[in-house]
Amino acid sequence: MKKNMISVIMPLYNAEQTVKFAIESMLNQTFTNWELICMDDGSTDETAVIVKMFQEKDDRIQYFYQKNGGVSAARNAALGKISGQFVFFMDCDDTCDKDLLSHTIRRILDTKSDIVVFGYASLVDGKQLKEATPVGCENDTSLKKLIKNNLISVLYNKLYTAYILKNMRFYSTTIGEDYLFNLNLLQKKPRIATLNEKLYYYNLDTIGSLYKTYSKDRNYVLRKQFKILTNVLLGYDALDKEEILRLFKIRNMSGVIMNAYRETSPLNLKEVGNSITDEYRFYSIKFKEIFFCEGVSKQEKLKLLLAKMHLFKVLGELYQIKRRKKKV
Repeated sequence: MKKNMISVIMPLYNAEQTVKFAIESMLNQTFTNWELICMDDGSTDETAVIVKMFQEKDDRIQYFYQKNGGVSAARNAALGKISGQFVFFMDCDDTCDKDLLSHTIRRILDTKSDIVVFGYASLVDGKQLKEATPVGCENDTSLKKLIKNNLISVLYNKLYTAYILKNMRFYSTTIGEDYLFNLNLLQKKPRIATLNEKLYYYNLDTIGSLYKTYSKDRNYVLRKQFKILTNVLLGYDALDKEEILRLFKIRNMSGVIMNAYRETSPLNLKEVGNSITDEYRFYSIKFKEIFFCEGVSKQEKLKLLLAKMHLFKVLGELYQIKRRKKKV
């Protein structure tokens, strides 16, 4: 491993419209000791042409092609090619602040940590939809605090040491692979530091974005995440463990409901009801847990309560109203 080098892993798939901006945001970094590993997962558009144009001008950019196997397979292949002491995962349709690498490597070296967690913003049509930053986590990097602040679920708001990622691999799934990866990593008990800066911009506009699409695997993946977290929490203080699991299962349930009511969902109302009821039964969520759970918005609580009361038609109508407002 090359000391103080950051290996940036960027999986690619039919990214001709966005990859230029992603690479340019890396070229604009104030920290220069990096390598960009572009792993093309079987693109059929002009992605390769665009990346190779950049590669010809800057030898820090590496391009590799593999037969389409999904984003997890692409990241796993890229992990086998890193040279750096540190690893940063970036998506090919996102951008980052010019100081992301310089500020995060300084923080990880100063704190002698295994992972640095920093802030990010989600964008729709170039406008900020929401953000997650480690405010209040500077002296409290407990799992409870990080989960409450939505800082564990993604890859792109973290700088990792290559050492802590040794033997780590991504599950072959179409959704939730980031969260599964990080939850598995937590079983190694890594030292975590935070950086209260918003340095990454996640683009929700991507054509066919999984954020907007129904997934038949979502409930299975959410259950798997919950089971892994339960193992991670073995030995934790009982009260902390209870609070973390309560928040996690309520957020998972919110994800189940959102997925069931996607505009692309093939489920009819009866199937929606059965799906949601099955998951409520699995998580054993009580009314009082919904009412008193911190870290969940009033809007989310209303959605959860309506589903808990089997008012699936009412909930569906609310989603229809919300979609109509967005189209106006």
